[in-house]
Amino acid sequence: MYKKYSTLHYYVCFAKCFNGATMEEVGIYSSEATTKKKRSISKKIRKISLMLILILMLILVAFTTIAFIFEDKIADIFLTKIYQYTTVDINHKEVSLSLIRKFPSASLQVNSLSVDDLGKKNKLLEAQKVYLQFSIIDIIKGNYVIRKIDIDNAQLSLRVDKQGHNNWNIFINEDTVSNENFKIALNSISLSKVKVTYEDKSSDVLVDAFVAGLSAKGNFDKQIFTTKLNAKLDINKISVKDETYFQNHHLNLSTLLQIDTESETYQVEDAVLDFDFLSCKLSAKLQTQEENFLIDAVFNTKNSNIEHITNILPDTVKAQTANFKPKGKMNCNLTISGIIGKQNSLSISGDYQFRNCKIDNIQTNISLSDINIDGSLSTEFPRFLSNTTIDIKHLSANLNSGHINGACYIKNFTAPEIDLDIKADIDLEDWQKFIPQTYIYQAKGDAEIAVVFKHRFAKMKNLTASDFNQSTIQGYAVFSGVNLQLKENDFALEQLSGELQFNNQVIKANRLSGTMKENDFELNGRIENIFPYLIDDNSDLHIIAYLTINHFDLDEFLKTSSQQQKSKTRNAVNLVFPKNIYFDLAFKANKITYRKFDAKETSGRAILSKNTLTLSGFNINTFDGNVDADCKLTQENDSNFNINCNAKLHNINIERLFYAFNNFGQDQLTNKNIKGKTNCAIQLQAKMKNDLTLNQNSLKSTIDIAIDGGQLLNFKPLESLSGFVELKELNNIKFETLSTQIEIKNRQVTIPAIDINNNVLSLTLYGKQTFDNDIDYHIQLSLNELLSKKFMSNKKNKEDFGDIVDDNTGKSNIYIWATGNLDNPKFRLDMKSANKGIKQQFSSQKEEIRQQLKVNSSVNSQTNSSTNQQLNDSKTKQSDLEIDENW
Repeated sequence: MYKKYSTLHYYVCFAKCFNGATMEEVGIYSSEATTKKKRSISKKIRKISLMLILILMLILVAFTTIAFIFEDKIADIFLTKIYQYTTVDINHKEVSLSLIRKFPSASLQVNSLSVDDLGKKNKLLEAQKVYLQFSIIDIIKGNYVIRKIDIDNAQLSLRVDKQGHNNWNIFINEDTVSNENFKIALNSISLSKVKVTYEDKSSDVLVDAFVAGLSAKGNFDKQIFTTKLNAKLDINKISVKDETYFQNHHLNLSTLLQIDTESETYQVEDAVLDFDFLSCKLSAKLQTQEENFLIDAVFNTKNSNIEHITNILPDTVKAQTANFKPKGKMNCNLTISGIIGKQNSLSISGDYQFRNCKIDNIQTNISLSDINIDGSLSTEFPRFLSNTTIDIKHLSANLNSGHINGACYIKNFTAPEIDLDIKADIDLEDWQKFIPQTYIYQAKGDAEIAVVFKHRFAKMKNLTASDFNQSTIQGYAVFSGVNLQLKENDFALEQLSGELQFNNQVIKANRLSGTMKENDFELNGRIENIFPYLIDDNSDLHIIAYLTINHFDLDEFLKTSSQQQKSKTRNAVNLVFPKNIYFDLAFKANKITYRKFDAKETSGRAILSKNTLTLSGFNINTFDGNVDADCKLTQENDSNFNINCNAKLHNINIERLFYAFNNFGQDQLTNKNIKGKTNCAIQLQAKMKNDLTLNQNSLKSTIDIAIDGGQLLNFKPLESLSGFVELKELNNIKFETLSTQIEIKNRQVTIPAIDINNNVLSLTLYGKQTFDNDIDYHIQLSLNELLSKKFMSNKKNKEDFGDIVDDNTGKSNIYIWATGNLDNPKFRLDMKSANKGIKQQFSSQKEEIRQQLKVNSSVNSQTNSSTNQQLNDSKTKQSDLEIDENW
């Protein structure tokens, strides 16, 4: 086994061999020689170590002695000279000189140093410790040159007042100060834990930062020099005109800084800035111009965190986008130029790219993903919003299963100029969830949209209709199964399918079909002024179109949304005209239903304008016949409407007519009392409440009516006669033709004389009846001989009504006056009508006699003279037969 030797042993052997010794002399295998050599070397090392320690101790004692001897003198010289360089008071506590603390430099430590600012009211600098470093040799020579300054635990407060005067110009021109034995020739500056505040009231700029560590090395006493600068900063806040741009950010800085003190020019070369939200490179040139700095810089970054970058946006922008959280990476190259200082005017421009980014709406939990953008931007500070331009040259993104691509140009966020070219194939509900604050109240369904929009707005907030008057809007939208509600109180359009074409303020609808309040429709036409209507409550929406409806259920249409939620009854209606919506619709409906009313093959024109709905050329097939009408419905206020209507009814089933229209608001002559076919002309005026109930006091109507094949059933004015006539036939009166004019006014129905004739009864009826069933009827009955005998056999009737008037023609007339109320009618002899009837009868008889006498006179004049005496006798008889008209 070989022995192991130390490296030192081999070195010794090698030295001996080198001097010509033999192997034996070398003793490479001699452990005894090796041991002796080790002991010798160890003794030498111990001696050297003791000597070094002794020397260090002597140096330490010497430095301590020198520091003790020269401390007061050096402190007095340094502080005196420093005071001479300033115009303000400088205060401090302990001062100590050390040759070891900052070895190999001597250092003068000043504790609790405070420097007043130029106004001598506030502190410019407050430092816990300040180290002034210089060469130890300078102490011996008596020439004191400050080479380095270290400041630890300090606060620096820089201020500029409203007049532009700063508080740090405290130094005296060097030419006026004696420089004997004292000089500042810095080659190093070090700051540690220094709070820096810069407040410029003349330009409303505030900088609040904390310097964790800063070191700058260079020949600072030269007119032109280069320094290597490294710093760690915490930027608490940077704001301009109450707009915060940076807040609570960390920065690591490493750069070469070239300084020209004569021209006051500072140039940064290839600076590396590591913010907590991005890493970037910066090259910049800063030049002093009076009280400002001219800046010209180039900034670029790659793969920067977008989420962190958005944190530096101004507070006003962050407030508007608080619900949106972006993620992803960004590349950008920016050029920065302008002025900072007393005046602040910075211009920033450049290009950017976003790749595979994402924006989450944290309020609705929906995302815009796979975002890829190429664009450019430019802005100016401090007028950030008004001078920002964003040009998105290409954009593509996914919204759930939908896709969006296009381009966008926005200039001036205060009064924006917008140029948008967008194409999208999306679910509208996804889009509304992503951007809830739109001008559309509710949207669902699939839409393919292509829109070009160009406009320059006068302002961003409180938009009015005039802001859209000059807009350029072109494109189309294709809907499939879309539900759309423009405003909260508007009706909803459901299951929309079809195409809309945009042409500025006009939208053309091509086969746009859907349902509205459970009524299906198809619309072809145009919609005008839609965009001002969406954003301005005072703007009007105009619809001019041809509307086709398969089944129009008016009950459902008139329901309000709140009523639909509270009640499913078909009687819960509330008529409301859409606010600021005007339309001119030519329409056709295959079927219309409303309560008890139904119709087929309806057509006409409906115009809604200025709270007035006009129906013209309204033609409808209903009640087994046809109706032509022109109507006008005017809204006075939220709850009252005026109705004006002219209608012609052709061959209408009168029973169904009365039934459908609830017997026109009265319950005396109802659909249960009348049958037949009618042709009539109706003029009607009334006031109506929004629940479609008529104001009876306002109802005015004139009805020219003709009824063929009519039948009166259980008509109370006739039924009341059965106690006297004892005829069941009075409960079922049939007639061939009935025609008259009925007037309704002041809650009263006025019926002129109506002749009702059939093989049972001849009846003439006229009079008045109120809506409270108070009656004033005059009835003339004509009975045949059989019925007359039957009536006259009733002694009570005869006593009540008196004698029956006989016209000597085989007819008998009874004149009855019916008053009171239909629930308790009162009957009595109508003497006035009876007298009038007798008078008319005798007048008629007298006329017949006169006519007969004329005939006889003509015959007798043709006879011979022998008959003249007879003629005279005849004349004498004629005179005797004259009838008094007052008889």
